[in-house]
Amino acid sequence: MIYNYGDWLNGDWVIAKDYPGTGGSVPEDVYSTAFFAHSTRLIAKIAAVLGKDEDERYYTALSDSIKQAFNSKFVNPENGMVKGNTQAGYALALKFHLLPDSVRALAVKNMIDNIHSYDDRMSTGFQSSVRMMDVLVNNGYAGLAYRLLESQRMPSWLYSVDQGATTIWERWDGYVKGRGFQSPGMNSFNHYAFGSVSQWIYEHILGIQPDEKQPGYHHFIIHPVPGGDLKWATGSYHSINGMIVSDWKRKNNHFTLQIEIPVNTTATVYVPMWGNRHREQMEGIKFLRYNNDEAIYLVLPGKYTLKNF
Repeated sequence: MIYNYGDWLNGDWVIAKDYPGTGGSVPEDVYSTAFFAHSTRLIAKIAAVLGKDEDERYYTALSDSIKQAFNSKFVNPENGMVKGNTQAGYALALKFHLLPDSVRALAVKNMIDNIHSYDDRMSTGFQSSVRMMDVLVNNGYAGLAYRLLESQRMPSWLYSVDQGATTIWERWDGYVKGRGFQSPGMNSFNHYAFGSVSQWIYEHILGIQPDEKQPGYHHFIIHPVPGGDLKWATGSYHSINGMIVSDWKRKNNHFTLQIEIPVNTTATVYVPMWGNRHREQMEGIKFLRYNNDEAIYLVLPGKYTLKNF
């Protein structure tokens, strides 16, 4: 597999006295093979939507064969170690569903251990940062994801804010107090890449997510995962079918979620219970089930307030 940049501007590019100088860069063969598998899987899904059955079968088989090669070449099935033992390597392998079920939990643990070895800081780059945030939430580590989001130590999103940033920087250490600016040859102060965390904010803080099985927001998901120091969050997404609103507040173990579902759509809505067992009963809302410590509802168009108390 031909590769070039890899996971650009990862932790190995960060210059700081209290931060590891090496160990953050995912091996290029791991990176490129992971994206090869992911890309071919996306092509298979596109072919399915377009009704190109032969192409779907071809690219699905190709993706599966790349996945097998990835595990054979880069993954230790005994301890879940992915070649390089980097946060990025684990994040990509887990996010792209490249690992067998027997290895996933081990790989998650290895990723968590690696984050802790960086004193709960990231070593990820452009492509892996937001994907690691997704993996953390989806595997029960929302608290750690919030610590990374709210951190004010370099490298972090809020570090740049504390230095006066009003836009996303290209580099984690584009400016360091007492040291000054990075090289002007590559030091943009208006650079989207690390700003991809905004998708994580929408999908996991507000909880607004598309439903891949029902594209176009005819049906969608609202699944907020409160955490960190946040006591409230409010936002909206103007979908092709209208405005979707998610607005929540929490106090102690009480959670209130106000939502707006557009006309001609439906939503699956998750409400954290935090030990409570309150079921909303109102027109337009159908209780489906409890999942762990969440209540799940099917919600019809309209404006609603859901509570866990």
